[in-house]
Amino acid sequence: MLAATPAPAAEPDADPHQLEVAGFPVVGYNSDHGLALGLLGTLTRLHPDYDPHRWRLDGLAVVSVREDDAGDIEASRQKYDLELDLPQFPTRALRLRLRPYFVLLKVANYYGLGNDSPDWDGQPEDVHQFEHLDAGLEAELRWAMTDALSLFGRARGAYDAVQVYPGSALARDRADPAGPDVRGVAAHDLAVLRLGALWDTRDDENDPTTGSFHELSARVGGSVVDDFAYTGAHVQGRWYLPVWGEHLTLATRAVADLLGGHPPIYQLIWLGGDFNLRGVPEGRFAGKVRLLGTAELRARFGQFRVLGPLPMRAGVVAFVDTGRVFADYADDPALDGEGLGLKVGTGGGLRLRWGTSFVARGDVAWSPDGDGLGVYIGVEHVF
Repeated sequence: MLAATPAPAAEPDADPHQLEVAGFPVVGYNSDHGLALGLLGTLTRLHPDYDPHRWRLDGLAVVSVREDDAGDIEASRQKYDLELDLPQFPTRALRLRLRPYFVLLKVANYYGLGNDSPDWDGQPEDVHQFEHLDAGLEAELRWAMTDALSLFGRARGAYDAVQVYPGSALARDRADPAGPDVRGVAAHDLAVLRLGALWDTRDDENDPTTGSFHELSARVGGSVVDDFAYTGAHVQGRWYLPVWGEHLTLATRAVADLLGGHPPIYQLIWLGGDFNLRGVPEGRFAGKVRLLGTAELRARFGQFRVLGPLPMRAGVVAFVDTGRVFADYADDPALDGEGLGLKVGTGGGLRLRWGTSFVARGDVAWSPDGDGLGVYIGVEHVF
């Protein structure tokens, strides 16, 4: 990702009410979706009485292009996203987030269910792909019970449509009466409600060096026009251990995800991609249960200024991701294999913090379950 010169902003130490403005042309590469081109911007109003800011607005418009099997250039992903973050709104104990979004993914992966799903070597790419359109509005309200403990509710309403490619693994499983329970293929509405609790003692939610962040939540989702309804549970723990002050941090994460009922195909729990198993193709493994662990060693260097008055800080990371999925709750060696079955991805990357609220990320990863190197360029830490 390359950064454009941000709009003029006040010296950070001079005005505690300053407006931080950062704008980036997105020129990156993701091994799952190809070359990404677009615009990314963030506006952050700081205030001494508000933590971490008075308000923040993030906007993203990105189109990813790649070469398909036939040698043609296709728009593999389109993503348009706005997020408004309002801490202490409408009262000091509440925090509101609003996010309208639109995503069209032509290369969503489905290799089959389970931890031992086939890799489809030598087959055309669309054998393990489908197209997914997802457009909606998400709203989250947090209630701060104490400095560390918050309760939250998150509601999402969306329109979703799935296109099944002829001859694909998804078409095969959909047509098999004895195969997996494939739901959510026709165009439909989707409503999801999630309730949970958060424990957050991080010193900085954008670039933490100490503290912890934990989540326990449950969700329910369904459709009025399509025949599916499901439940889910999520347990996550994150820990940030300062090894050498603010210069070196060991960040670790452990996650468990569970699904029940009849979820649509795109709501299965996936393993693979830049946020949960780097080095493995996005969505490579899928099921109703996912276990995931990550360790990152993050080094930070001194501050400097290059593009405008906002301070920058560069860093490097080394990481290991590991995890596995289960197709369902019954033991099924044909889908999940036998033994521990952990998938592993490892690699390193660069970080660039700009101002107080923006972190750019670039990672390269390898996995024995991948297809060459995975390359990921985005924003924010993975966790």
